[in-house]
Amino acid sequence: MLARGAVRMMSTEASSRVVLVVGGSGALGRACVSAFKAADWTVVSADRVEDKEADHSVVVDGAWDSHVEQLAAPAAKLGNYSAVICTAGGWAGGSLSEPEDAVAGAQSMIEACYQTALSSALVSYKCMRPDGLLALTGAAAALGPTPGMIGYGMAKAATAFLSSCAAAPNAEGGLPDAAHVTLIAPNVLDSPANRANMPDADFGTFTPPAVVADLLLSRAEGGDGRAGAARGEILEPRTAEGVTTWHRR
Repeated sequence: MLARGAVRMMSTEASSRVVLVVGGSGALGRACVSAFKAADWTVVSADRVEDKEADHSVVVDGAWDSHVEQLAAPAAKLGNYSAVICTAGGWAGGSLSEPEDAVAGAQSMIEACYQTALSSALVSYKCMRPDGLLALTGAAAALGPTPGMIGYGMAKAATAFLSSCAAAPNAEGGLPDAAHVTLIAPNVLDSPANRANMPDADFGTFTPPAVVADLLLSRAEGGDGRAGAARGEILEPRTAEGVTTWHRR
């Protein structure tokens, strides 16, 4: 097991296509690690714990926004990232009628959802290829009001705003003009935690992480509509009876 702040680098020959998966040990992160490895990408995972399936693993400690240099370090040896994908996140409730929960939820979601996204965007600007992909994870619910989960909605809405900033023209401070920016805005992902926390839900409406990972892999490789997609696109996966369709928001 890697110590906090450690970086595991394997000695195998690296692919010319390198992806950084921020949150690589979560349900969606693991799906992305698996999908990109199966497509012969070199995969760097960054998370609180090591992802042993990844080719290289960065274990972070403390505030995510203090680890940009650590997340960028593998690129110095492997070559600039072809894709940076932020899958990290979490959930917290709290409404105006529950001030303590609202404050605590906001603080935890800023760290889990927004700081990870910001670090991903900063790393992309620092060491992503000019034609690379930055993908952030928002939430369909946060495209509107979320009065029962204020902190979650705030952090995910801020992530969507960050995505639009990254997608601005390079001359205005965005990523290089050849880069692509995608915000994934799922409803409910089919993860063990979501199933455990919502035992009475219709699991046929939960989106499998592998479906999202496959879409991101295709985007990273320049396919599945990327050529005709707007930079800064928002894609919402909607799942019914186990079938997922994608919708632009």
